[in-house]
Order: sequence, then structure tokens, then C-alpha cells
Amino acid sequence: MARRSASAAYFYAPTVLAGIADDATLLREEIFGPVAPVKTFSSDDEALRAANDSEYGLVAYVFHA
Repeated sequence: MARRSASAAYFYAPTVLAGIADDATLLREEIFGPVAPVKTFSSDDEALRAANDSEYGLVAYVFHA
């Protein structure tokens, strides 16, 4: 949630989002703020399908354990 800081400017605290639906807008459009949506997958193939399912080729990061 945006809030006013002491300097009267707006500040949006860094936010991590989990449990996001596959069709969520934030996975398809650019987010202008410190927001990190985290998505999990059952297989590498599922992750690749999701990564390639973007009209704009937005950034993605992969952590594999």
C-alpha cells in the first residue's frame, strides 16, 4: 500500500506476492514498483510454458533446487 513519507512523496514498500493465479494481470503487464510476484511450478516444462506465455517478454528469474 502506498503511503506518504516524511518528505511528502509517496512510498510503496517492497512487496513479495505468492499464490498468484495463472491469469493474474501482474504476470502479464509491467509493474512499476518494488513488487516481486513469486510463482512455483511442478516441472521444468510447466515453467518454460509460463515463461514463454508473455506478449512483451517481461523479465523472469529462475531458482531451481
